[in-house]
Amino acid sequence: MRDRAFNVGDMVLCLVQSNKDHHKLSPPWEGSYIVAEVLWPGAYKLKTIDSEVFTNAWNIEQLHHFYP
Repeated sequence: MRDRAFNVGDMVLCLVQSNKDHHKLSPPWEGSYIVAEVLWPGAYKLKTIDSEVFTNAWNIEQLHHFYP
């Protein structure tokens, strides 16, 4: 199993949480977002490119590295 972690400032994509208005050919990832805070290993707070911080935390299983 591959060990992975994100640092503050890393760019990530999030797994789409809602299936509303999505079909089987829709992309499974949305974003790009920036890691704003590491709450504990495996849990992260994200912010948009415009520095708007989300109130909820994201699990590492729902995130993927974004390479611009």
